[in-house]
Amino acid sequence: MSPKEYLTNFRITRAAQLLEITELSIESVAMSCGYQNTLGFSKIFKARMGVAPSVYKKRKSQQQKKEER
Repeated sequence: MSPKEYLTNFRITRAAQLLEITELSIESVAMSCGYQNTLGFSKIFKARMGVAPSVYKKRKSQQQKKEER
């Protein structure tokens, strides 16, 4: 794994964590993980995670609500 791939994996993993445990906007998560462009972040996130960040966040939020019941 190249340093660039490692950094991308690290950033996307951290972004997924932030989307799960915080109420931060997609833009704030992107910036927090070192992406200056939300569109670029969204494309990379979708390529790595299989869904757009907004869909990921919504699904995780729904799962947490189900678990709370």
